[in-house]
Amino acid sequence: MLIAPGPISQETADRVKAKWQANYAGENVGRVAILGDGMKFERMSINPVDAQLIEQLKWTAETICSAFHVPAFLVTQTAPTYNNVEALNLSYYSQCLQARFENIELLLDEGLGLTDVTGHIYGTEFDIDDGLLRMDTATKVQTIGLGVQRAIFSPNEARARFDMRPVPGGDIPFLQQQDWPIDELAQRKAVPPPPAPLQIAAPKPPSGQGEPGTPAAQQQGLGEADVALAAWHLSKALGGGAVLSAAD
Repeated sequence: MLIAPGPISQETADRVKAKWQANYAGENVGRVAILGDGMKFERMSINPVDAQLIEQLKWTAETICSAFHVPAFLVTQTAPTYNNVEALNLSYYSQCLQARFENIELLLDEGLGLTDVTGHIYGTEFDIDDGLLRMDTATKVQTIGLGVQRAIFSPNEARARFDMRPVPGGDIPFLQQQDWPIDELAQRKAVPPPPAPLQIAAPKPPSGQGEPGTPAAQQQGLGEADVALAAWHLSKALGGGAVLSAAD
């Protein structure tokens, strides 16, 4: 670019332009030019020395990112090698947005004076969770689904995160039946289990007995003396009015 120290006519500008393009453009780039009348030449492109200096000092978009605490991958074309959208969003929030969000919340709380007649103090907060995870469906499903399994969210609360209607019976968090409190597990371990009931096997009838017509006492292996004694005690209990025999 040729710059004149003062105003020049259009005829002079066209003449200088045609002469410059003929003598110092195309294959003639780099030839020595002699200018008069106080004209000055300025380069439009950056020379190699200045380009190397800018690269060394990183006078690029990275300087702007460092000033505003914005992660460089959001401005430059260089993206991180790992594929985790949630981690990238959290990095952007913690480095750039968190301080500004908290300052806005603090100003709103102090400026609005959100208190009721009973003296309870209310505050304002940005809804960050849904905003950061809105575009990361896989992480959102995994996080909220794990919260439902661990009884942090109820099914209807989880459905509300996806703008879905509640379902009957979904307002209460639930856990699986095999989960036990720690204190009950410790108590079960400290108290020994009750002994198993004593199993008494029934006596087997002697060999050769048990045929039809044999008294039940003989089938159970009782002797005649035992049967007679039992019959006498039963007769005494009945008042002595009836006499029972061993066969009875």
